Amino acid sequence: MVTFAKSGQQLLWDSSAGSLLDFAETHGIQVNSGCRSGGCGSCQTTIQSGEVAYDNAPDFDPEPGSCLLCVCKPKANVTLEA
Repeated sequence: MVTFAKSGQQLLWDSSAGSLLDFAETHGIQVNSGCRSGGCGSCQTTIQSGEVAYDNAPDFDPEPGSCLLCVCKPKANVTLEA
């Protein structure tokens, strides 16, 4: 389950969605984004609970307790600030 706190949406994760950014956009949740490859940090979002995983380490190091939605997926249930 992925919860987007600001938008108030709680959605069942679909692994075919790609990244959490793609998943958010598919469900009408607006998230800032730029490069879409983990290099710019514009999609950095606070993780309120849960964990995410990166297929490959991003070029931009997100702040502790946050993630880059464009290049990560949830490990289990996760609540994001978006």
